Amino acid sequence: MRIALVLEDDYATRRAIAELLLRDGYGVCEGFQAEPIPFVPALDVIVTDVVMRPEIEAVRLWARSMTERFGVPVVLVTGRSEFVSAGPSELGVADVVAKPFDITDLLRRVRRVVDSGQVVPGALTWN
Repeated sequence: MRIALVLEDDYATRRAIAELLLRDGYGVCEGFQAEPIPFVPALDVIVTDVVMRPEIEAVRLWARSMTERFGVPVVLVTGRSEFVSAGPSELGVADVVAKPFDITDLLRRVRRVVDSGQVVPGALTWN
């Protein structure tokens, strides 16, 4: 079974993402804040909107720390247009999904990232 960590501060959105992944056969661990991370023994993907600071550099550093800690890709789901415009490579995440999102599109993107075994190129090295 694949395991997803869903970090989202909005309860309704967090539950919608969790239910989507559960229906697709994922085990799901949920949290509403970026730190502390709930104990999860093994992960395949992190789907998150929780970012403690709004600067792009802070997002990149946080995403790298998650990738290093868990060795899995991060999919950022966000309503912040500057993060969507920056794109995955600048943010250090596997994918960026804009809110409001289509659940079919989000699931397709999560599947693609997990199936590819994608961990962001260069994410494990600090500049």
